[in-house]
Amino acid sequence: MAKETLVLDASVIVKWFCDERQSDIANKLRDDFFSDIYGIIVPDLLFYEVINAVKFSNVFSKEEKVSVVHDLYLIGIDFEYPDKEIMESALNIAMDYNATIYDSVYLAIARKHRCKYITADSDFAGKVKSKDVLLLKDIG
Repeated sequence: MAKETLVLDASVIVKWFCDERQSDIANKLRDDFFSDIYGIIVPDLLFYEVINAVKFSNVFSKEEKVSVVHDLYLIGIDFEYPDKEIMESALNIAMDYNATIYDSVYLAIARKHRCKYITADSDFAGKVKSKDVLLLKDIG
């Protein structure tokens, strides 16, 4: 049996590096990924979003922020570069739910791979109200 694959957005993965509300749930997903219970796939956009969040964090030194870049590459999650199919889907999602392309591309990837999308962004989850979008707080 193939292991389940999840799409996690930056609002979840940044919690792996910053101690925030619901970091314990995000860290459990990370630990399960390292235990080969789940696969994780994300758009390449995740690099920009996580590193940007860390850049603006006051809890890290400059060296620690650079270390996050290294860690993101070493984690081993699967990155998907959005193709025409994903971008068309993301655009439709964004237009249908008055959402950003940035948020919608995660859901488009989840739908392409027929897997769950987990986010800590309650605004986006509230807009789409879809069974394939789970709030991080609800899985803990």
